[in-house]
Amino acid sequence: MNRKKFIQTAAVVAPILYSAKIAAQETKPTSSTKTGGKYGALIDSASDCIKKGELCISHCVDMMAGGDKTMGPCSKTVRDMLAMCETLVKLATSNSEFTKKHATLCLDVCKKCEDECRKHPKHKVCMNCAESCKECMEEIKKILG
Repeated sequence: MNRKKFIQTAAVVAPILYSAKIAAQETKPTSSTKTGGKYGALIDSASDCIKKGELCISHCVDMMAGGDKTMGPCSKTVRDMLAMCETLVKLATSNSEFTKKHATLCLDVCKKCEDECRKHPKHKVCMNCAESCKECMEEIKKILG
């Protein structure tokens, strides 16, 4: 390849390679931009709580339909936790000034939900819900300082 051909090829290829490099950097998620800036980890843990809580409450309803009345208190605390965590996600996602205030109350509700779910160690969905509440409480404590 002669010098003139090399320069022409480089002039065409270089901008393409540079654009590809920039595009790759822009699409890589980082911990702070993955799901919500400074509240990213909190949003992730509260969202996991919601997912596991929905599974738990469905399980409770099925068990109660089969006559197991011991699942009533569990379904009630899970319902409370779902309402709190859904609101927490909304506040944290919008970086609301009320995020920390709500998180304080959410901490109490998640603790009650964890305690109630742990009363059912034979039920995997209850244990999963309890663990997700525990993880969410850890994230709440981090933002509260």
